[in-house]
Amino acid sequence: MRNLRLLGLSTVVLTCATALVTQACEDDDVGASAAFDAGTLGTFEAGAPRDGASPVTADAAREPADSGPIEDAGKPDVEPNDGSAPVELLRLFDRPRSLAVDGTYVYVATAEGIFRMNKDGTNAARVTLAENVDRLARDGARLVFTTADGLRMVPTNAVDGGGETALQTNVSGLLPVKVSGTAISFGVYSGAAGTEIRTIQDDGSGLRVAASPVRPYDFAVIGSTIYATGPGSLNQDILMFPGDGGPGVKRATGTGNVSDYVAKDGYVYWSTRGGTVMRIPAASGPAETIATGEGPVAGIAVDDAHVYWVRYEQFQNVGVVRRAPKAGGATPVTLASGQLSAFAVAVDDTHVYWASFVADAGVLRVPK
Repeated sequence: MRNLRLLGLSTVVLTCATALVTQACEDDDVGASAAFDAGTLGTFEAGAPRDGASPVTADAAREPADSGPIEDAGKPDVEPNDGSAPVELLRLFDRPRSLAVDGTYVYVATAEGIFRMNKDGTNAARVTLAENVDRLARDGARLVFTTADGLRMVPTNAVDGGGETALQTNVSGLLPVKVSGTAISFGVYSGAAGTEIRTIQDDGSGLRVAASPVRPYDFAVIGSTIYATGPGSLNQDILMFPGDGGPGVKRATGTGNVSDYVAKDGYVYWSTRGGTVMRIPAASGPAETIATGEGPVAGIAVDDAHVYWVRYEQFQNVGVVRRAPKAGGATPVTLASGQLSAFAVAVDDTHVYWASFVADAGVLRVPK
């Protein structure tokens, strides 16, 4: 495992760069190792950026691999801007894959484990010893996450794996994970016909299949009910699976190729690789369209007023961070543009956070 040195940061204008690394984005057809072919997903014309929303990044560097601790040179020396330009908080090692935030920290899942840092990018610490982390979910003072071979849980204040617990081991194909009370649900790729969502209690008991067959690139949970994408790769259905493990019931049809889910305030929201952002009331009611023509979306988040998403294009700095009212009915607003391989998104009370899915990538934020 390599180590990270934070330097004083100064902002510079992000220029177009060619990624010289091989990257991958989970694909529903073959699992987590397939390349995300943006060329097959059409084009997208982003709206005009907000005032001064040209991307801003920061110079950062890391030390060669050794066994020393993560070092922090103090609060980044971020130059003032007009409040709308993205600022890079920290350059992490290898392809940030998932983000979470709480009142104090940003948590980042990468190929080299989970890192925690202050929201200004300072005081970075490695949380896990486990590497190859795919997805993480924060639930109170704990993080639940999937790795290349299992399901684990760790306290949010852990350093280098302190208190890390294995809930499932020697299980491959795990990707999404969600927490609801004491129940932890996770998706398992086991072949096109056998893909399923499993649920386990946080003490390691009660493992069962909760939803099958599905295509769990992602899913949503409200209480004990699971909302997931049905089989097939085009014009997919959104299915609702009851907590007792019964068969799925169609809640929306012909939605396209679904990528990401989030649940909040009695609604389930999702995005598609064809560029739509939609929602349904959890219990009953028709699907509602929030946005269309958004290109290949790779991350969705919701706060009290808005839905946020990012557009992902591998090897290209054309990614955008967008928002729209939760109920739709308004033109989406561009919060950031020109982002290289923008991927994953999280929000707090004041900012939107996202990652750049490349090697030596950054975590960025912009005011909401």
